[in-house]
Amino acid sequence: MQEDRISAGVADEGQTLLALLADGMGGEADGHLAAECVTQNVEAEFFSSSHNGKLPADERLHQALLLANIALGKKKKARHIDADAGCTLIALTATQEGLCWLSVGDSLLYRQYGNSVEKLNTAHTWEWELARRVVKGTMTAEEAVASPILPHALFSAVVGENTIAEVERSALSPCRLGERYIIASDGLQPLIDNAWEALLLTPDMRDATPQQAADKLMHALKALQLRDQDNASIIVLDILPPRPAPAVETTPDSGSALTKHLIAMGILIVLCLCAWLWLMG
Repeated sequence: MQEDRISAGVADEGQTLLALLADGMGGEADGHLAAECVTQNVEAEFFSSSHNGKLPADERLHQALLLANIALGKKKKARHIDADAGCTLIALTATQEGLCWLSVGDSLLYRQYGNSVEKLNTAHTWEWELARRVVKGTMTAEEAVASPILPHALFSAVVGENTIAEVERSALSPCRLGERYIIASDGLQPLIDNAWEALLLTPDMRDATPQQAADKLMHALKALQLRDQDNASIIVLDILPPRPAPAVETTPDSGSALTKHLIAMGILIVLCLCAWLWLMG
């Protein structure tokens, strides 16, 4: 089952973009419904007139996440969504104020600029949390190694509880021409473990449009032919010099990808969303 949810919304006459990726948890326990609930509510709350303009974009994004978490909790209490369901979330927004993002869980956020490829967010797994506790001195390295907790289990996720264990947030920063952002579910991890930076820095990839880049990443992932490949979803966002174009243009591609163009802040932002459902044999 495809539990990933990806979306992009534009508001304020093309001056604000919001890109969202959520990876549902729970399989048969409604993970896809949790991801859908969270992405829909984050987008609605972020763009709502009651919040728009009253707070800086990074604060509005965080507030939208908290309200979406409450909405998920209400659906679970009403038994519309299974109690064990939840999701990761990466949300990235570009506005006249600048660009910022937040992250919960182990989905992936990378920034490419020139010859530099940088992972921006942390995977909120128990492996990371136990290591953090060792550094803080609240437990020993021996205790961390002996812990019965599965290291790759999520320490933090959006699950509708009163608090979210860990929310990683960036400050607002100016958009730089030439930046490329890649947001992906952890189904892309096998590709990242196989010469990821070399692939991104090839001339063909660097010259590719966001749609072409997303397609190339999916094809490279499929080429690994992994037996237990997880579903994967990718968002590629480029910041380019402006060129004549409508404020917003959407182009579907075989029902699985969407490209958005918007002119904002004197730059052109081009974004492509692409999802792939792996049918395991």
